[in-house]
Amino acid sequence: MHKLDPEPPSESPFPGSNPRLEIAKLESMFMQAPTAMALWRGEDLVFEKINPAYQKIFPGRTLLGLPFEIAVPEMRSQPFPAMIRQVLRTGEPIIGTEFPAMIRRSPDGPLEERFYDFTYVRICGAEGEPYGVYDHAIDVTDRVQAKRTAARLTDDLRTARDHAEAANLAKSTFLANMSHEIRTPLGAIMGFSELAVQKDLSRQDLDNYLAIINRNSKQVLRIIDDILDLSKVEAGRLSIEKVDFSLIEFLSDFSAVMKFRARENGINYFTTVGSALPQRVISDPTRLRQILINSVGNAIKFTTKGHVRLHVTADQGVLRFLVADTGRGISPEQAENLFQPFAQADSSTTRKFGGTGLGLVLTRHLCELMGGSYVLEESSLGQGSSFAASVRVAPSPGSDVVPPQEIHFESVVNLPKPLEPDQLKNLNVLLVEDSLDNQLLLKIFLTQQGARFQIAADGSEGVRKAREGDFDLVLMDIQMPKMDGHEAVRTLRAQGYAKPIIALSAHAMREEMEKAAQSGFTGYVSKPIHKPELIATILELTER
Repeated sequence: MHKLDPEPPSESPFPGSNPRLEIAKLESMFMQAPTAMALWRGEDLVFEKINPAYQKIFPGRTLLGLPFEIAVPEMRSQPFPAMIRQVLRTGEPIIGTEFPAMIRRSPDGPLEERFYDFTYVRICGAEGEPYGVYDHAIDVTDRVQAKRTAARLTDDLRTARDHAEAANLAKSTFLANMSHEIRTPLGAIMGFSELAVQKDLSRQDLDNYLAIINRNSKQVLRIIDDILDLSKVEAGRLSIEKVDFSLIEFLSDFSAVMKFRARENGINYFTTVGSALPQRVISDPTRLRQILINSVGNAIKFTTKGHVRLHVTADQGVLRFLVADTGRGISPEQAENLFQPFAQADSSTTRKFGGTGLGLVLTRHLCELMGGSYVLEESSLGQGSSFAASVRVAPSPGSDVVPPQEIHFESVVNLPKPLEPDQLKNLNVLLVEDSLDNQLLLKIFLTQQGARFQIAADGSEGVRKAREGDFDLVLMDIQMPKMDGHEAVRTLRAQGYAKPIIALSAHAMREEMEKAAQSGFTGYVSKPIHKPELIATILELTER
């Protein structure tokens, strides 16, 4: 007879008490306890006693009278049977804290991970011999899961903090580099502008100064355009157009421009074809030109002797462009910095050649958006590099396929034709612009072409003058005091004003153009204003 369930002794261990009453109290405590309790008997670990809280661990199962490993067979491969028998043999209790157990809540149910705090204690018989093991268990699964959740949240917060710190560092680096790259050409613009207004300058010096100002102005614009395009790509807002155009003419024009640029750098340039090419394709010629200008232009920039070659092939709707040069080359260590915004091979690259490194990043993004890739194929220091760009295109319906031996590229650069004088003669224009400098610039552009014009300094004045005057066309800035361009054009259209109104905006993003069209603008010209583009837009809208 074991000590947990003895026969009532002849003398009670509780003076003045009823032994049977004391046993009944213990039984009641055992059965009503909120924590799980069980007693296993012998080496077979037969369930001799369990309370309702223990039965809830294994609902719908028969436990009493069955060996532990038969009643709950999923426990056979777990450490519990061995631990119970160890306690039975040695008498040393085992205490478990947040111990995992894989349990089936029903005989045929799935295994679930639960966690328990438990104590195994040996129970001896009346003569002191090992009888069984008592189990006292508390389900702490909720506590463990709460800890895990808290730990995950802590890790997430730590990760978010690390990302925020990295983003701040990247932003600071980006702004520092951007400031440097923009200030460099701006410094040249400001410096040579001061020199250009000096008295007694020779015509040759003035032309040289103006050429430097013009070249550095374009460099600033390229940097800003790259930043805007990259931001649109990363925001998922850059769209790829589907335009039907002549691939052969496109490559011929591009080849002519690159040959001209290469000659300026003292090197040769070749375009070769390695397979038949479709005469016409459906793709985005603007983005394709951007990809090739960035890739080939970069090769020409870093090649001071020898040549740059563009090799074109087509296969199953994929155009592949291999750009190989005999330039300075890139080491494996330097290659790791490629395709990172505002990163170049090393600091000497920036000092000698300038640039932001944005072109490579943008080119890769554009290739991927067009279903292809952009990679460094091979490079050796002092021998040159090869970059491969690919894009997916669709052949135009009915387009011919031209064999490579029949493809020849002209080497003539098609320079823009000079504007003819008086193209806008007798045209009445209202210019709505708050910037005095832009007013003067546009005044010169318009008067050189024979136009007559009036100026309004803000949107509200522009609305009034447009209604009172007899104008053929309105040029209107978007951002102005009192009333911006959007509100002004909506006001005019609501009042029945039907004359063409061209938006002038420093925003060159497609979304801004679409917004302008929705407001009621007839055309759109982005700043800085390019005179030929402005005149062409005016001529188109006035049908001259």
